[in-house]
Amino acid sequence: MNDKIKFNIPGKPEYLQMVRMALGALATNAGYDVDQTDDIKVAVEEACKLIACHGHSGGFSESYEIEVEPGEKEMTIVVSDFCSCGTIDRENFKYCMNCPEEGNMSKVIIETLMDSFDVEVREDGNKRITMVKNK
Repeated sequence: MNDKIKFNIPGKPEYLQMVRMALGALATNAGYDVDQTDDIKVAVEEACKLIACHGHSGGFSESYEIEVEPGEKEMTIVVSDFCSCGTIDRENFKYCMNCPEEGNMSKVIIETLMDSFDVEVREDGNKRITMVKNK
C-alpha cells in the first residue's frame, strides 16, 4: 500500500515556494532523478497557480489541498480547490498579477512535464487537477 501525503495550503502566492520544496523532497525520496524532480516541482507550482490564482475570477482561493501518492512506478499528485469563490484580493499581491492571461500557459507546461494531466471542474465551480509522473 502506498503512503498518501496531504497538504492544506492557504491560497496566498507566497506559499508556492514552500510547496515546490516539499514536493521536490517527496520526489527525491521516492527515487526520481534530478530532472524528473524538477519537472514535478514546476508542474505542481503551475497546478497550484491554476487552482489558487486562476481558479476563480477576481481573486485567489482561500485555500487548496495537495494530495501526493508516491508509488513504485509513478507519483500521483492531486491539487483541489475546496473553498468559496475568490475571497483573497489579487491586488494585494504582486506575484501572479497576469493570472487570467497565464492560465493556458500553465496547462501547456503541465502537459509537457507530466505523463498524465486532467482538469475536472466540479458542479460548485471548484477545480481538481490530477497529474501523474512515471519513473
